[in-house]
Amino acid sequence: MNKSSLSLCLALGLATGSVNAATEIRYDCWPNHDKTLDNETIMAEFHKQNPDIKIKVLSNNWVDHHNKLTTALATGSGAGDLVCVDTEQIGPIVNSGGFTNLTKEFNASKDKSLFAQFAWTQGQGMDGTQYAYPLNIGPGVMFYRREHMQDIGIDPKDVTKDWDALLEYGVKLKEKGIPLVGHAGSLAQAIINTEVEAGNSIYFTPEGEPVVTNERLSKHSLLPAKLES
Repeated sequence: MNKSSLSLCLALGLATGSVNAATEIRYDCWPNHDKTLDNETIMAEFHKQNPDIKIKVLSNNWVDHHNKLTTALATGSGAGDLVCVDTEQIGPIVNSGGFTNLTKEFNASKDKSLFAQFAWTQGQGMDGTQYAYPLNIGPGVMFYRREHMQDIGIDPKDVTKDWDALLEYGVKLKEKGIPLVGHAGSLAQAIINTEVEAGNSIYFTPEGEPVVTNERLSKHSLLPAKLES
């Protein structure tokens, strides 16, 4: 497969555009994401619009998948027609070149309103061109024990309105000898991943400048420290 024919998007994303008939295209991903093709609704819509296209899945573990993709891009062969890329890897991989310009070839901009703004932006290169369709937005969920929440008169909505409120709740629990979380680092990681500024990746701006000293990353250092104090 030539580098110029690679595209970073989902099979469903391809279904929204015009695809030249082909016997088979290969979808490279890692476990769980290979389940996309088990979704009968998605695949029925895909085959309705692309009746002559068959999809072959090549699934590897997360590390091997990205390593093989990086090697394929460097050598110009060996990658699938369609690939999954984790948001942690998407910046350097997309900016290395070799992926289809979805804005130009598939008029991707028409689908922008179908996705969360931050997720859509993560699929863009530094030039603002769309190279990827979001696969998921990674929603977060907080599990808690009722006897440490409603049973002592605390409303979960009050606790989760912002990080300060959650920490205040943690202080009350600590006074009872109960830890808020198993490790303060998990709280820090949640802040890092959930408050990414529009247009930025986790650690860099669209221009490639590091954001390690901005408010979000400074907060991720301070809040867990308060929790352990």
